[in-house]
Amino acid sequence: MIPSGAKHRNMVECPDCEAFYDANDDPGCRIDDDTVVCANCAALRGWAQCAGCSEWKEENDLMEGCDCEDYCESCWSERFTTCEDCNETFGHDDMTYYDDCSVCESCADERRRRDNPDSFLPRRGTIGSDDYTKMGSERAFGIELETHECDGYGQLQDDPAWGAKNDCSVCGKEFFSAILKGDNGLAAIDRLCDFADDNNWEVDSRCGYHAHFDMRGESNDSLKAIALAYLASYDVWSLFVNHNRLRNSYCGAHDVEISELWACRDFSYFSDSQDRYQWINFCAYNKFQTFEVRLHEGTLDGCAVKNWVRGHATFMDWAAANGWNIVRNKLLNASTTEKLALLRKIWTDAGCADLADYYEKKAHAVMA
Repeated sequence: MIPSGAKHRNMVECPDCEAFYDANDDPGCRIDDDTVVCANCAALRGWAQCAGCSEWKEENDLMEGCDCEDYCESCWSERFTTCEDCNETFGHDDMTYYDDCSVCESCADERRRRDNPDSFLPRRGTIGSDDYTKMGSERAFGIELETHECDGYGQLQDDPAWGAKNDCSVCGKEFFSAILKGDNGLAAIDRLCDFADDNNWEVDSRCGYHAHFDMRGESNDSLKAIALAYLASYDVWSLFVNHNRLRNSYCGAHDVEISELWACRDFSYFSDSQDRYQWINFCAYNKFQTFEVRLHEGTLDGCAVKNWVRGHATFMDWAAANGWNIVRNKLLNASTTEKLALLRKIWTDAGCADLADYYEKKAHAVMA
């Protein structure tokens, strides 16, 4: 008998246990086209709910995530992946790419040690502080400096900010940082460059300086605004680097149509369609949640390394804060001189007026 009372108007009888249950609280599990049973009986029949979408599935069709919950195949794929080396399950954010393989951080480190027996790694996590007086931006960053000669580099193993690895394109090592932030991040650059100077390190024309900038907090709209700012400003950034660098095949100019960028509803798809060997590498977004600026020639000049980081971080902040329309109006049809003036204002407003003096000298030397 159906229980009386208005509160029981949605009561349904389970055909297995013949008990009534409230369909509002428990919609039941559809075993086949004609049979719907209560949650308890569904579990007894070997069915379970996906921890992601709450749909009922046969237990054999569910997959366990690294959080020990069970998921349907679709929900599992949205959240987790399997390391290609150790076959353990990890969340997507805990994975990295190495040699085009998706591996966990531990296995990536093991691969690096195997491939670079005389290499070492920086400390995990972010090295920084809450002081941004010199930096002018709270944006985290990481850098890669390629060298031709790097005698004594092994002494840097005790510096938590730096790692070293082999790079087939150069004779020396590539030095790469932990995630850096703020004025302490700039101090880490000083330590490396001072050590390089003391030990007479060298770079040559094959060496480059690549800087990664954190995009983890950006929305799709702000990512598009930052990307537009770079597509519209190659002419001015190219004034700040060695002219020979502009002919380097590892950091070419973009030929992206602005309409293609404007139309993308998910920046990940735009990122996938790009070439990593561009002066600004948007492909890095999908792999590392960064934009990588590859335009700068190899250098071990601490001032040059730091100013490049500060200049780009504050420029990215400006683009993200102002959005597509303002970026387009300020940059898309502006002359190189007008863009230089805009950079001066951006840097001055960020408390980095010294950057304008530094880069305007470089630009005027080229434009004279």
